[in-house]
Amino acid sequence: MKKLYIIAGCNGAGKTTASYTILPEILDCKEFVNADEIAKGISPFQPEKAGIEVGRFMLKRIKKLLESGENFAFETTLSTRIYVQFVERAK
Repeated sequence: MKKLYIIAGCNGAGKTTASYTILPEILDCKEFVNADEIAKGISPFQPEKAGIEVGRFMLKRIKKLLESGENFAFETTLSTRIYVQFVERAK
């Protein structure tokens, strides 16, 4: 059975830190859509300025992973309901 993992919590809660151990080593999940890491890739010296582009990229990547049927995880602060549609599709 394919799995979707949602790593949720407030900013600074340690979502990314925990995910780097839990996802690949314990849950055997190799795909992790992470806004902080995407932002660093887009703008390494000012990742905070890449917000809109990061959001768009995350949504596209999540859609692609859902379509592929791969196990994956994404991180969120749950500050928006946009991810509800992905959970519905993943069922």
